[in-house]
Formats: sequence, C-alpha cells, structure tokens
Amino acid sequence: MFIVTPNPPWSSRSRPSTLKKNRLLCEPLFLAHYIERAGTGTLDMIRLCAEAGLPEPEFLNEGERFRLIIWRDWLTDAIMDKL
Repeated sequence: MFIVTPNPPWSSRSRPSTLKKNRLLCEPLFLAHYIERAGTGTLDMIRLCAEAGLPEPEFLNEGERFRLIIWRDWLTDAIMDKL
C-alpha cells in the first residue's frame, strides 16, 4: 500500500513534527479515534511493522509531495509451497 500527500509530514524520522492545517478538525478526529496525536503515527508505523516482521516502511520525499510505502508479507506459506 502506498499513500501520497502533497507535503512531507516531518523533517526527520527521529523527531517527527506535524503541521496541523485545520486545528478545529484535528481535535474531534482525535477524540473519535480516527487520528493519533500529532507526531506519534510515524514512529508507531515503524514499530508496528517491525513487530509484525514486515520490512520498515519507506518514507519518500519527492519534492512537492510525500509518499509512504507500507509493505505487506505476500509470501504466504501457500505461495511458498507452490514455488
């Protein structure tokens, strides 16, 4: 899966920062559990992928846009048995 946004969400992986473009929208979305607090999601994605045994997500800054690639383990036991 990959996600593309027009702006990179942080300046460094060790200290993510998020610019809230609409503060009035962010708080209700957080309270409804649709989003996390600003700055926590990036490190959570890296940790959760590692815990699941998946490759680390790729965070690509492509000038005017930002792309996130989350890899999935498509090599299931059934597929490996067929190889």
